Amino acid sequence: MLIWIPVAMLVAGFVSLVVFVLTVVPLSRVVAVMRFVILSFAQALLVPLVFRIILVLTCGIHCR
Repeated sequence: MLIWIPVAMLVAGFVSLVVFVLTVVPLSRVVAVMRFVILSFAQALLVPLVFRIILVLTCGIHCR
């Protein structure tokens, strides 16, 4: 039961931050920042995937 209090406080803080950002910061700046965050997150996920595909292909060629 005690773990839900910090989780609720974290969610409330995040929601208040989102509301503050959307009311104070212009929408064009929010879109630019979110684009940067999404692209960096996607790159962090795609780079290991590409390396894994290259590793599988090279191991498949050498094992023949």
